[in-house]
Amino acid sequence: MVTDTSGESSAGAGAAEPFVLNCFDGEQLAGYAWRATDPGGPRGVLLLLHGYAEHAGRHAGLAQDAARAGFDVWAFDQRNHGNSPGQVRGSVDGFEPALADLAALQMHAHQESGSVPAFVFGHSMGGAIALRYALEHPERVSALALSAPFLLDAVKRAKVVTGAAPLLRNLFPSVPTTKIAAETISRERSEVARYASDPLIYHGGVRADAGATMLEQGAALLRLAPGLAVPTLVVHGSGDQVADVAGSRQLAAASPRVTLLEQEGGFHELHHDAPDSGVPQATRAAILEWLEQRLTEL
Repeated sequence: MVTDTSGESSAGAGAAEPFVLNCFDGEQLAGYAWRATDPGGPRGVLLLLHGYAEHAGRHAGLAQDAARAGFDVWAFDQRNHGNSPGQVRGSVDGFEPALADLAALQMHAHQESGSVPAFVFGHSMGGAIALRYALEHPERVSALALSAPFLLDAVKRAKVVTGAAPLLRNLFPSVPTTKIAAETISRERSEVARYASDPLIYHGGVRADAGATMLEQGAALLRLAPGLAVPTLVVHGSGDQVADVAGSRQLAAASPRVTLLEQEGGFHELHHDAPDSGVPQATRAAILEWLEQRLTEL
């Protein structure tokens, strides 16, 4: 049975419709759809990728806003995350399975929503996966929006530690290593408490295979960044203690296709950061406004 992952709510918007995402290797993942509220049908589709340890429902606010703006939003809980299967929670052995799952999601969205422009949104690790997908398949993506993409680790670790990551992944892939502190997610205490109490979030230490994968992929993506051919928006907080904002700055400097919106002092999840300041709403509005502009250019 699929657990409700509607997560945050947005006035007047519907809850997620669960579905089963059938992957190319036979795996079945927990999928969610927020359908466009316009009776005329969707103007585009937004494929949504959540970050490490979390699940798709934590991005319900953006999904609901996008549905009201005329997008069908399609998402899934990644393998070993949320409601999707996987015996080793939080394990990520390379990006290849996630890239294939994203392709399966896009195929499903095309079958259900029709031949409309496809946009991709990714947060943190999901942002890195989305960026690689756009680099490998630019013809499939009309535009890309990234939230705090994990390209560089915000924690400066000794070279002996980062150098040992591949070896540790090979020998003890499921061993928990460093841990993401809930306090680094948001400056808002209620959001930190919500994160810490969410049973669908993996609260253990970052698995060795996941840590090595994210470090390797982030470095590779920055090397490949000059070849990015897809219009890309990046939103990132300068106070992010998980994914270093320097990675987004390097990405923007490497490609003229990238627009960087940096939130002074913002933490890792700008869509949940300091609600009283209006940052979450402003972040979602900026993403949707940018996607709307790309839509009108097609």
